[in-house]
Amino acid sequence: MKLQYGFQFIIHFLKEERESTELEVALHRARALLGEKEIRLRHIERALHQLTPLIAPTAQ
Repeated sequence: MKLQYGFQFIIHFLKEERESTELEVALHRARALLGEKEIRLRHIERALHQLTPLIAPTAQ
């Protein structure tokens, strides 16, 4: 009986460990994607700042 309980505990622990690892991988991927999005947004922001002086005088 104790052996079965110990075996079930180990299996449960391994499942939780695997789920934890999968969550860490997903978090790492999400952070990487957010970093890429942030870089793209900075490029867009710079481009808009460069275009603003060209567009602003004609809008007035």
